[in-house]
Amino acid sequence: MFPTGHNIRHCTLQELEEYFLEAGQPKFRAKQVYEWLWQKKALHFADMTNLSKELRQQLGEQFTLPALQVDEMQVSEDGTRKFRFRTWDGHFVEGVLIPTEARLTACVSSQIGCSLSCKFCATVTWSASGIYNSTRSMMRWC
Repeated sequence: MFPTGHNIRHCTLQELEEYFLEAGQPKFRAKQVYEWLWQKKALHFADMTNLSKELRQQLGEQFTLPALQVDEMQVSEDGTRKFRFRTWDGHFVEGVLIPTEARLTACVSSQIGCSLSCKFCATVTWSASGIYNSTRSMMRWC
């Protein structure tokens, strides 16, 4: 149904149900995997501990589960934290956490590279090469 190496986060719950049924697994496996992806924020198939080791290995052979990696982090005197993330395909995107007395503001790039010129953001220095999709922007802290 899916080519080897397909990003599992691109699958809908219904597509996962069909995949598991075709693989001879019970339909409820799809919901288990979907919860690991979107509620429990699993970064690796090995994290999905309510699945058998064999099934986790099978998923790892069939699908990919790419995630953002923190490439660089800077902290300013006022507590602002700036992150540069590396996407699974080697691009960079930036996010900034800006603390105030009343709240914590998060600014996350919605594309790789940016045409805006926010003074605190380095993303503008990278050439705009694509709009971020929901899979690329999936982070550990969502």
